[in-house]
Amino acid sequence: MGNEKNLVPNSERTPEELKEMTRLGGIASGKARRKKKLMKEIYAEFLAKEHNIKDESGVEKKISGSELLGRVMSKVLSRGDSASVSLMKEIREATSGTDINLLNDFPVKIIIEGVTPEPPSEENNDTEEA
Repeated sequence: MGNEKNLVPNSERTPEELKEMTRLGGIASGKARRKKKLMKEIYAEFLAKEHNIKDESGVEKKISGSELLGRVMSKVLSRGDSASVSLMKEIREATSGTDINLLNDFPVKIIIEGVTPEPPSEENNDTEEA
């Protein structure tokens, strides 16, 4: 590593420096949790709504958000490019890969055919709200 000389171990830091670093880390953590919560709420709101779409024949009809998400994901995943991987990662991270609570307070499990959900990790459990 080229910058090892710039690293200072915590044992060599003053108590004031450690306290300030901890405070700044807590602020950054809170900001990240609020952002994650907002994205989760946006996805939940999208899934809870009904959406007007036009099918292949041009006929407009209403479908649920989860059905629309399934259709879009099927099309994107069939491409098999990096955008499809990014989309899956974004949705998995924003929904913690499991149930999300909708505005109606009932859980919806996102199930995508051919995709096996990952078991919850301890990392995801640490970021849940208190």
